[in-house]
Amino acid sequence: MRHQPWPGRPSATEAQVSSVASLLETDRRWTIRELACETRLSNTTVLHILKERLHLHKIASHWVPHSLTEIQKWQRYESAQMHLERYKKNGDAFLHRIIALDEAWA
Repeated sequence: MRHQPWPGRPSATEAQVSSVASLLETDRRWTIRELACETRLSNTTVLHILKERLHLHKIASHWVPHSLTEIQKWQRYESAQMHLERYKKNGDAFLHRIIALDEAWA
C-alpha cells in the first residue's frame, strides 16, 4: 500500500525527478547522501524520488528497477529451465559445481 502525500506536504517536481534520474543514468552507485548533496535536495526527498517516483530499490550498491522487464523474466525462466534440465541429467554432481558468492564482492 502506497502512502498518500500529506496535505500541504511538498512533493518532488518533475525537474527534481529528472535531475536524480539523469545522475543515476551516468552512475548507479550514488548514495542517497551524495544524490542529496549534488541536487541540493533533502535525503528524504531523494529517497522519495528513488522509491516512489522512479520505482527503484538498492541491490548490491546499485539502484535498479524494482520490477523485471518481460525480457528479463523470460531470461530468468530460460536459465532456471536449463539448470533444471542439467540437474535432471547430472543429479547432485551438478549442484556441487555451482559457486555462490556476493556479487558486490566480485
